[in-house]
Amino acid sequence: MRGFQVAGGAVTIAAGELIAMTADQFRARAHNVELVREDRKSRAVICKVIVPLQFKAGEKIGLNELPKHLAGRLAPLGAETAEE
Repeated sequence: MRGFQVAGGAVTIAAGELIAMTADQFRARAHNVELVREDRKSRAVICKVIVPLQFKAGEKIGLNELPKHLAGRLAPLGAETAEE
């Protein structure tokens, strides 16, 4: 997964997407995601989104692919967050 930082306001991640997030982000959204696995190397929690999730500016997430409609709102980070 590639890491991204929300750069332009809030973004919504659609249901069905696989996403990597921090443990704190997971705890706040646990009722809206299905845990797939935890990546101990990167300390990321890999989840499947059940209902659309919103992330505010400054938050970091991992995605397999950058959706075109979010290209202007997510800035790529240097390292990969977790291996698929």
